Amino acid sequence: MHALVDLIQLWGDQLQIHLVGHSAGSLWLGHLISALQARRAATGRPALDAVRSVHLYAPACTVAFANQHYAGTDILPRTHIAVLSDALERADNTALVYRKSLLYLVSNALEADRRTPILGLQRVFDTEQDEHAWDGAAATGETLRAWHRAVADSHLASRLQVLHDDKVLTALPDIRQPASHGCFDNDIPLLTSTLQIICGGALGHRIRDLRGY
Repeated sequence: MHALVDLIQLWGDQLQIHLVGHSAGSLWLGHLISALQARRAATGRPALDAVRSVHLYAPACTVAFANQHYAGTDILPRTHIAVLSDALERADNTALVYRKSLLYLVSNALEADRRTPILGLQRVFDTEQDEHAWDGAAATGETLRAWHRAVADSHLASRLQVLHDDKVLTALPDIRQPASHGCFDNDIPLLTSTLQIICGGALGHRIRDLRGY
């Protein structure tokens, strides 16, 4: 953290930081974002101002965590989220043992409350869904309402990408792999879109092969 703040102080507005996190990476980045929000650079502005974009793929943090570390800071208007459709989450499996995605396993079995809202589940962005369907603690409904307000205020829906196809393009010209919790860093269109946002426009070279990443 100290080294990062030193860089921000040294380079000022010339420094651009872009954060990308997959699954549990959303937890690490959330704590980093809150720490940067609390720190101020030599300019007197929050060090978080140097972070120009955040990209979360299938984030495994809870919605309550997202309310605190993402919606509770200035970063949400610069945040982009990619998730599997709910149908693909349900069709996925975890090590061929649990017959749904890892995020459903976290929601249903690994949190203190059953059916805890997890940020990477498409359902948490559905304002029409009955909040009682989540079970969980008595505060679950208010947690979801707070998240939906933050999504609306930051226009996050325009930066939400939902993967619907059951396979993703992972190498040109047409090599594909099943869409799953681990597919995001193998998805050529998604990684291309992320890099275009970071670079501020078209890429000089096409991504051709993401097998093994």
